[in-house]
Amino acid sequence: MKENMLSKLENTRLKEKLGMMTTQMEKIEKENRGEAMDEMAATQKSDIKKAAKQEKVYTEFPKERENPYTNAEIEKFVVRESISLSKSFKAHSLGITKMSMHPKKPILATASDDRTWKLWNIPEGKYLMGGEGHTDWLSGIDFHPRGNLLATSSADGSAKIWDFGKNGECVNTFKDHIQVVWDAKFNYTGEFLATCSMDQAIKIWDVE
Repeated sequence: MKENMLSKLENTRLKEKLGMMTTQMEKIEKENRGEAMDEMAATQKSDIKKAAKQEKVYTEFPKERENPYTNAEIEKFVVRESISLSKSFKAHSLGITKMSMHPKKPILATASDDRTWKLWNIPEGKYLMGGEGHTDWLSGIDFHPRGNLLATSSADGSAKIWDFGKNGECVNTFKDHIQVVWDAKFNYTGEFLATCSMDQAIKIWDVE
C-alpha cells in the first residue's frame, strides 16, 4: 500500500511538472511568434519608407530660355499729354503693400498691412474674393502664370499659396525663413516659387 501511494504521488508530481513545462513551451512559442510578427511589421514599414523615398520625384529645374523679344520690333511708347484718374475705391483698412495683375484676366490682387489679400475686377473695382491666414502684415503677392494660384509673403516669416480652384483656400505654407519674408515670385513655368527674406536668405520652393 505504501509503495502504491508513493507511486501515485510520483505520477501526480510528474503530471504537474509536465503541465508546467507544456505551459512554458506554449508561452515561449507565443513570444517567438510575437517577435517574428514584430520583425515582419518592422521590415514592412522599412520597405514602405524606402519605396516612398524612391518614388519621391523632384521637379527638374527649367533650363534657361531664349528671350522671345530679342529680334522683335516694338512700337515706340507714346507718352500721353495728360493722365486722368478713372477710378478710385477703398480696398483695405490699412496700407496696400503690393499689387499684382492676373496674367489672363482683368483682375488685380492687392496685399495689405491689414494681413489680408483681395481680388478686384478692373477697371470697375468690384470686390471678387479675399483671404486671410497670415499673422502679420503682407509684403508681397504674385499670380501663378496660369492664374490658378496666388502666392503671398508676410512679416510673419512665411509664404503661402492660395488655390482658386478651392475657393481661395490656402493649400501650402512655407515657414523656413526666420524673419520677415519681403517678397514671393513664381518662375515663368510656375513650377517654382522664390522668396527673399530679412534673414539674408533667398529660397526656391518646388511648388509641384
